[in-house]
Amino acid sequence: MGARTYVRTAARRIARDERGLSLIELMTVMVSAIILALAFFALQDMVLRQTNRVFARVDATQQARQAMDTLESRMHSACVSEGVTPIQQNSNGDAIRFISKYGSQARLTPDLHVVTFNPTANTLVDQTFPSNGGVAPNYTFSTTASSTRILADNVSRSGSTPIFQY
Repeated sequence: MGARTYVRTAARRIARDERGLSLIELMTVMVSAIILALAFFALQDMVLRQTNRVFARVDATQQARQAMDTLESRMHSACVSEGVTPIQQNSNGDAIRFISKYGSQARLTPDLHVVTFNPTANTLVDQTFPSNGGVAPNYTFSTTASSTRILADNVSRSGSTPIFQY
């Protein structure tokens, strides 16, 4: 019974106690809490913007790496025959034309690849034109592309530097 009496006495003492916060103290705490909340939201907004920027850069790097890997693998298979120049005439800073072929056959028939930078659409496009005759080094190619693939989008030129340099 002693413990119950003690608890009741303590509860009565707390209820009669008139100590507490004044209106000024309460307002000060509320203003401080609002300032801290605003600072937290500003920090959160900044972190979110930085995260989006980093994700965009990582995405662009990943896309560029895939496009370069595709071009590199096609260029590695550009030595199709002795006497055949892989990079063809009419290549320039916005388009590169090359012959390549890869596969498991003993005798490969090359394809003509035309990789073009489109400054209006900001894309790198790879068109493949199959060979329709001829022998090395005088192959002839179809005038109709058998496949067209966008290698990369959101591509932009750095100043006046050509996209392709060789």
